[in-house]
Amino acid sequence: MKIGGVPLFPQQADTGAAGVDMVALVVCAICGLLALGVLVAVVYFLIRYRAGSDVNRDNPPEGHLPLELSWVGGAVVLSLVMFIFGARAYYDLRVAPTDSFEIEVVGRQWMWKIRHPSGRREINTLHVPLGTKIKLKMISRDVIHSFYLPEFRTKHDVLPGRYTDLWIEPKKLGRFTLACSEYCGTNHSRMKGEVVVVTPEEYESWQALSPLTSVQRGERLYRKMACDSCHEYQDGQVVSGAPLLDGIYGSTVGLEAGGSTKVDDDYLRRSILRPKAQVVAGFQPIMPTYEGRLSEGELLDLIAYIRSRSGSTVDDGGKK
Repeated sequence: MKIGGVPLFPQQADTGAAGVDMVALVVCAICGLLALGVLVAVVYFLIRYRAGSDVNRDNPPEGHLPLELSWVGGAVVLSLVMFIFGARAYYDLRVAPTDSFEIEVVGRQWMWKIRHPSGRREINTLHVPLGTKIKLKMISRDVIHSFYLPEFRTKHDVLPGRYTDLWIEPKKLGRFTLACSEYCGTNHSRMKGEVVVVTPEEYESWQALSPLTSVQRGERLYRKMACDSCHEYQDGQVVSGAPLLDGIYGSTVGLEAGGSTKVDDDYLRRSILRPKAQVVAGFQPIMPTYEGRLSEGELLDLIAYIRSRSGSTVDDGGKK
């Protein structure tokens, strides 16, 4: 949309961008009409009552219930209209489709490190295929950042010690802006990059240059660190007093300290870095800590491998 040849919004590069723009237009239209109504009323009263009057004002009315109810009711209706439009757009932006594939994003001062399912890595550049649902799984190595894609009409905080995500579905080929929209230190303004949208065939050829997938790298690391010496069966019995990993992802486990928790990415990350924080009921805290011994990429690989052992994996460029 343009006004006098000047774009009102950045170009729409994502399938969800039109919905976000509609919310902005609806809110601006409602607020603009209300402001115009107030302005017209003020001007009218200035003109109508510009001169004094000898009217007796000893007993002014104490209220006007129909007027008050109509004002409150109108405000509630307009608020609900804006809420419904905003809630629908927010839900569409936040809930990733089940058929989307993951790309890993690690933010740090002052760069974006990107890793694709095939293992291909980038810095401050994100290659994505056209017309494909993509879930960006994000975490920070230091302070709070915010992953911002203006042409895709989306952004999300990237937090240290916790995974967050957003999803996109590019609908236009080209290069688009990637930035950090959360002040993160001296060179915050330089924490920029670009999203490169290519055809699915070009993307497959581009990422095929990496020999191992995230799950394969995770399995190799799992064996290298001897995780299988505790978390596996041997002769039909558990090797050591540690939970088995088959089918554990997505389940709810009881905790030794009481209560329960769902086994998701955040729980697995905590259990690897601080294994004594939430010990599964029935097991002893025998696992050593790996905090400071694994990079964020290695943690993501291990989590991808554990997830694959429960039949929940997105790998090989999104092919399940």
